[in-house]
Amino acid sequence: MRSANRAECLQLIERYSPAALLRACTASRAPTFLYSCGATPPPGQLPADPTHAAAFCIKFEELCKAKGVACRRGNFDDLIKELAK
Repeated sequence: MRSANRAECLQLIERYSPAALLRACTASRAPTFLYSCGATPPPGQLPADPTHAAAFCIKFEELCKAKGVACRRGNFDDLIKELAK
């Protein structure tokens, strides 16, 4: 049933997912990504919220580097500082 729900939502996922948006644009058009994520769980333990887990951040960083897009992990204060520039 879960995969059926995902199939129904796939269009929305592709429209709003940071990874999907990054894959769809060229490095020259991509903004610098500033993001935050939780701590990586111990090996063998699943995160409470896999969609927003640290593993996604690790894969997202890999995707950014592969495309040549600037990204960095931060927190809310870092975001405010970035927006104030």
